Amino acid sequence: MYRVLVVLIALTGCGRVGFDGVAADALACNGGDRSMLDPDTGDCYIAFDTPTSWADAETACGVLDAHLSSPHSNAENTLVLAIQPARSWLGGTDAGHEDFFTWTSDEPLDYADWTTSEPNHGMEGCAQMIGASANGEWNEAECPLEYPFSCIRRAERPPQMLGAWGAGTVVQDSTLDEQDPAISPNGLELVFALQMPNGATSDLYVMTRTTRDAAWSAPTKMDINVAGSNQSEPRFSSDGLRLYFGSNAGSSYDVYYVDRERLDKPWGPRQALAQVNSSATIDKFITVCTGGYYLVVHAADAGALEHVYSGRLGVNAPDVEETMLENIGRTTSPLLMPDCKTAYITSSDGTNLDITVSTRTAVGAPWTPPATVDIDTPDPESDPAVTGDQREMYFVKKASINSSTGLFVTKR
Repeated sequence: MYRVLVVLIALTGCGRVGFDGVAADALACNGGDRSMLDPDTGDCYIAFDTPTSWADAETACGVLDAHLSSPHSNAENTLVLAIQPARSWLGGTDAGHEDFFTWTSDEPLDYADWTTSEPNHGMEGCAQMIGASANGEWNEAECPLEYPFSCIRRAERPPQMLGAWGAGTVVQDSTLDEQDPAISPNGLELVFALQMPNGATSDLYVMTRTTRDAAWSAPTKMDINVAGSNQSEPRFSSDGLRLYFGSNAGSSYDVYYVDRERLDKPWGPRQALAQVNSSATIDKFITVCTGGYYLVVHAADAGALEHVYSGRLGVNAPDVEETMLENIGRTTSPLLMPDCKTAYITSSDGTNLDITVSTRTAVGAPWTPPATVDIDTPDPESDPAVTGDQREMYFVKKASINSSTGLFVTKR
């Protein structure tokens, strides 16, 4: 504690951010060596130039009712770089959950700008912005090292008001079955499985667009497919840098993943996700939210009833069956929102196939009973893929051509 107090007194000196004047200065967006108010959001950015360890930097931010900076977009990353152009600490850490970074503010980590080969998931564990020399790219560094830092105190946002889902409109409809859509966190990539004409195999395809309002490109077959096998059930990580999917290219049907260094970089080699795979079960449809918490589908064999389980990547503990999410009947294709508090699932009572939604107040809290998502289409809907802001939902239903399934979207 003595070390922290000394650091705070040094960093908040000159009478600008004293302990007995924090609230007033914070409301005025003052303090540190410089501060800046984002006029568009009301967020306050505060920079400190004195080199400090990551933990003491976060504590110093806390005195200002703030946290170490946590960019959620290119625009916010640019603001952090503007207020603190030196190599500096960010609020990301993988402490307690190696391989998955989270923000100290508990916000979803839905944006990342890692430099080449980072994060390397070694013994370092704390995120830093390299600085102006690298255009604000990020690096993973050892937490006890001392660097300048910046804080962000976010203005209160009004509750997001979401209306009813609109009528579904077609996105992709061929003579083959399009299935299992996955939308990237930024809404600019749409990955889906396409059933091959022989009906025995499926491959993953991707469509892209330049903005959320632009048209989708033609589908392109992805390089991660293995000939003669199934690839299906894709799901993006919350930062868009990992793609999970199911495949029977090995000795059984298992969950695989591919990584990429940046959103504009190619996917790397496919790897089996050993933690959730078992030779005794079919394993698929994993969906992972911030912090490595996941839902996954396990089934005894190809014709057996599928069940939804939960767990946390990097934590050696058995998966737990989520019986509340299954109380309608047969369930599959779960999707977790980045904050881990909302889950969309395909549910069937044996007669009807519908998309349902459940919520919870926090990780570990009980899920609410699944409620049917009201989409204005006359046909059964399945395989939900929802953007992070929950304004767009992509799904599968029978299309008009030869009774094949196609990809549709509904908006609100």
